[in-house]
Order: sequence, then structure tokens, then C-alpha cells
Amino acid sequence: MRRPFRSPLALAVAAPLLLGPTLASCGAEPPTWQVVAVYTDPALPGDLPLDAAGKANVQVKQRGDTLDFTGTTPCATLTGQATVGGATGPAADAPDAATSLALTSITFDAPGDTCVGGARHTHDQLTELLQPGATFEVRSLSDTERLLITTPTAPATPAGTSADVLVDPPSIRLMRL
Repeated sequence: MRRPFRSPLALAVAAPLLLGPTLASCGAEPPTWQVVAVYTDPALPGDLPLDAAGKANVQVKQRGDTLDFTGTTPCATLTGQATVGGATGPAADAPDAATSLALTSITFDAPGDTCVGGARHTHDQLTELLQPGATFEVRSLSDTERLLITTPTAPATPAGTSADVLVDPPSIRLMRL
């Protein structure tokens, strides 16, 4: 069952909203995006457990160059801000022009005592990925689907050596409701 968006969910989740078509300019509420998968281990499927499905949502509103977002994890509400990067030139005004997202701030309420099982697991995954300073590549999979892929800062390496490359970076998949 779909639940209306009531609280802030970070951005990892926020990024897709930023890239999707927005109704804010028309005076309507921005669309709600729902977290449908969190991929943190390449050996495991990322689909949400049954007790977490439909409970992680986010809405994003653009305010100048800043994105304000609010949402929920399966266990807590969240609020935050992010900035986006994207195409330059004529394509920059297209709704899906954003190709990156950087979280500048995010705050989660404390989860309650009833936050257990798959809901707690998903909450913990999201709070680990959605931290101030986190950056994401934003992939538009369709008009209603976004994938936020973590882009960790590469550690400094001595000249002539190569840093390990993260082959399967953690990601968050969102669907517009």
C-alpha cells in the first residue's frame, strides 16, 4: 500500500526527485519518490524486505541552487539539503539534466523501539549511505525511475600507483509515485 509522503528521507533518495519532472513551478506539490531497492552487497538482492516496502519515501523542492528534501526511512523521518550537477548548454534546462547529487546536510529522527527486522536493516542501510558530504551519480532509468550510485572520494595514492576501484558501489533505486 502506498503511503503519502509525510517526512524527510535523505537523498540518496533526494537525488532522483531532483532530476525528475517537477510540478513545483505550477504550484502543485512535488512528486513523491519511493525507495524500492538499496544495493549494498553485490552478493545479495537489493529489494526491500516486506516490512520495509513502501515505507521509505522522499519529496524534493528546489530553492535556487539548493534542493530541500523531506522524507522517511522505514523507521524515522528525515530532512536535508542537496546540490545537483548536470549538463551544460541548451540541455541544462531539461528536467533530467542532473547527473550528480551532493548531500550538504541531512538529519534523521531517532528510530523508535518498534524499529526491528527488515525495516531496521533498511533504515540502517539508508542512514549509512545518506550522510552529509555523500555524493551520488544519478542515472535516469525511465521517466519514473532513478538510480543513485555512490561516488566515494578516491583516497590519495602515491604517484605511479592505482587506487582500488569500487566495482559494485552501493546504490539506491527510486520510483516516482
